Amino acid sequence: LPRELPALYGVEFAALWRPAHYVSGDIYDITRLDDDHVGVFLADAVGHGVPAALMTMIICRSLTTKLITGNNYRIVEPSEVLAQLNRDMIRRQGRTTRFATAAYAVVNCRSRLMRFAGAGHPPPLLLSAGDAPRVLETSGGLLGVFEDEDYEQIEIELAVGDRLLLHSDGFEQAFPAPKAD
Repeated sequence: LPRELPALYGVEFAALWRPAHYVSGDIYDITRLDDDHVGVFLADAVGHGVPAALMTMIICRSLTTKLITGNNYRIVEPSEVLAQLNRDMIRRQGRTTRFATAAYAVVNCRSRLMRFAGAGHPPPLLLSAGDAPRVLETSGGLLGVFEDEDYEQIEIELAVGDRLLLHSDGFEQAFPAPKAD
């Protein structure tokens, strides 16, 4: 997990990570990609304990977020990152099939433009002042299931003061809705 989180052009990142057990199949990474862009990744391996934790570590280490050729580079689109992870997981599967959900966003902190794709992961919530929370739905199945899965990518312009909440499936248990009286 990252020790320090980037802040660029007034865009700040924060994380709260509470594993349900000593080890967890949930992992996140927030990485500065260049002078303007930050990549935000979440994954949740299906299962529990050490096998799930090891799988998410392998997934996180397998991320290809930037392609470098000589003195040039290209930031890889979120949909492309997830498609490559999916192909890698399928290629590496042995006798035991492993699945995971994931979400990946690239935020251009200078322009406040975010590109996002999800792979069976709970959709993020966009919280804007004065508006109801907006669920950012995308299509794309679990990682490790179908070799040619397409991962829909959306583009969102973030306003100053907007908050984006990316979370894993344990969020609902950790922060249950208040009960109506």
